[in-house]
Amino acid sequence: MKRLPRDHGGSPSADGAAFDPPTPVRKMLLHPLTVGAVLTVVGLLYLAPLALIVLLYDGVAAIAAIAAASSAALWLVPLLRLGPLPWRWHALLALALGMGGLALLLLVLGCVGLLQRPLWVGLLGSFGVVGLARIALLIRQPPPSSPDEPPPPPILQWVTLLVIPFAVLALDVATVPPGFLWTPEGFGYDALIYHLQLPKEYLAEGRISYRPHNVYAGFPANVEMLFLLGMVLRGDAVEGVITAQAFNLAFAALTVFAVWVAAREWSRTAGIAAIVVMGTVAWLPYLCGVAFVENGLLFFGAVACAALIRLAEGSGFGVRGSVQDNGADNSGLRTQDSGLIIVAGLMCGLAAGCKYTGVTLVALPIGVAVLLMPARSIVERLKRGTLFAVAALATFSPWLIKNAVFTGNPVFPLASSVFDAYPSGWGPPEAAHFEECHRPLPSQRTLVGRLRELWRQVIANEFNLFGVITLAAPWLLLIAWFDRRRRSDGGDRSNATALLTCVLLVQLLAWLFGTHLYARFAIVLVLPLALMSAGALAYASLRFGSWVVASLMVIGTVLNLIPIGRLYRDHFYTDGARAALEGGIELFTRGPDTDYARQPLPYINRDLPADARILMLGDARAFYFHRHVDYCVVFNRNPFVEAIRANPDPAAIIGWLQERGYTHVLVNWLEIERLRRSAYGFPAEVNPDLFTQLASAGLRKVRTFDLLRTQRAYADLFEVPH
Repeated sequence: MKRLPRDHGGSPSADGAAFDPPTPVRKMLLHPLTVGAVLTVVGLLYLAPLALIVLLYDGVAAIAAIAAASSAALWLVPLLRLGPLPWRWHALLALALGMGGLALLLLVLGCVGLLQRPLWVGLLGSFGVVGLARIALLIRQPPPSSPDEPPPPPILQWVTLLVIPFAVLALDVATVPPGFLWTPEGFGYDALIYHLQLPKEYLAEGRISYRPHNVYAGFPANVEMLFLLGMVLRGDAVEGVITAQAFNLAFAALTVFAVWVAAREWSRTAGIAAIVVMGTVAWLPYLCGVAFVENGLLFFGAVACAALIRLAEGSGFGVRGSVQDNGADNSGLRTQDSGLIIVAGLMCGLAAGCKYTGVTLVALPIGVAVLLMPARSIVERLKRGTLFAVAALATFSPWLIKNAVFTGNPVFPLASSVFDAYPSGWGPPEAAHFEECHRPLPSQRTLVGRLRELWRQVIANEFNLFGVITLAAPWLLLIAWFDRRRRSDGGDRSNATALLTCVLLVQLLAWLFGTHLYARFAIVLVLPLALMSAGALAYASLRFGSWVVASLMVIGTVLNLIPIGRLYRDHFYTDGARAALEGGIELFTRGPDTDYARQPLPYINRDLPADARILMLGDARAFYFHRHVDYCVVFNRNPFVEAIRANPDPAAIIGWLQERGYTHVLVNWLEIERLRRSAYGFPAEVNPDLFTQLASAGLRKVRTFDLLRTQRAYADLFEVPH
């Protein structure tokens, strides 16, 4: 978007004299940011005072780690050769490089077995000392500030307080142990089988290694590395789960900050609009309640978008691709522009390191936009593309190298047939099964079916997670563009708007034809949409007045808040009484036995011997068990099933269990039935008849866990004879 006209400030008094400026202290106390922070704390104390205590206790380690790594990363910012930068850009780049670098450092050191708590406390302390030295240097020689710009109208400054309800919800749900929230996500099913479970296994083993029973260990895991760091700092996986959630919460908050920095390239009004639009997207508090990785994906993607906008708005690329700087090289590419392209590439590589879909939904769209920027020669385009690709590969390659070493396939478990890599627990049948289960349903594979899912999952999302104003961004932008053309005072559509539109279109195509059409995979669409909304609203404030824009933001915020508020109520309130779930790890691990899905946990953690070794069948949610539990996700080759197929004799099967030191077998029949009804399936060898035969050979049923309402058995715990 073309840089918007500066906001007109100043409030003359009735006699024509300007008001006296407020004192610095009064100005700080009455600043919307200060007032918003105070009201957020007050709101949290009113809604869930326990959440504030949990955050102060469990979140300190995460905040300290982020601060230490980010302050040390300030030394890296000058190496990018971006020229004079305002403070906000120093902070944003340091946070992105610090958190991304910390995740990759944990990967490298974790692979060689360096996960000891004293080591990481010492490393973070050293980072903090190095970072303080850089901060002191910046304070003595501060970066040049942006040109003076009058503040936006007061109503647009104070409209940022609309973010408060969403911030309160995010802070509260981040203190709830994963597994309680949310119903649409199977109560954090993915978090409990791999986002948190794999870091727990790495911590227990003392190193990051290949997991033949859990295919998801092959996924890139930048965010999970920070979850692992939280567990390392706390000294225990389960006790460190809220610290891990604090990293997830930080990514959500920093995403709003990154979008503000990006929109601030246009004007202060656009920056304020970006805070409101992005800060009221219900996805952020929703994801803070589950230890997933999308918040990290959003943050790194937002920083890449910010670099793209600064490249378009502040670089030497004119509307016709002319170069306006004498510092350009022979291809027409300035040093600062090269630095911004490198930043965009680094961030896209980190985004891809959060989730494989980051390759097609973040790196590919941003890369296409970089290539399509105006250029005066093909050499310039090639150089841009090469810089971007090399930078992205630099931050994504550690995960490719790790997989290549562990499995022989750099993108394991994808493209198994291409790389012909089948490590332990994996083979052609498992690869084919995995690929088929991660495709759209047959009814969704037509163009009409895919567009129907776009409407159902994104535009008409049940909980309005994408936001009203965000989804209206293309229409708002179109209206603003036509209005500028009609008035002939706004010029043509700017480079940044065209680039964001390109990013959005490529993302839509990638989601429609490159994923299995799940709403959460489309979350990155909010980045270009939020920025386009911010630009359109900033223009509308100049054309139609700040009160009109503020009213639109209020209406959009209310419409966004109602569905997520209803979802929150359904999970926290029963018959008008609110459950205190914040920090309630003991509710999972030791009871009481009130929820059928958690009954085995308290019983096993309380009543089984400390040296018990349990084989869990059907279910793979082993995170909260305090006893040793072996499991196998449905996609991997199950050793127990292989043993049955090799020798179905009950005595032989019990001998197999005894040889491996198992003392108990936990069978979740309900989960097995659910998997068999889905495309995932479950081996037919595991059935009640099998365990009837095993009982005749000495396997003893210890306890049956029933559904509370129907008294239907859903899980059985068996004891293996010595």
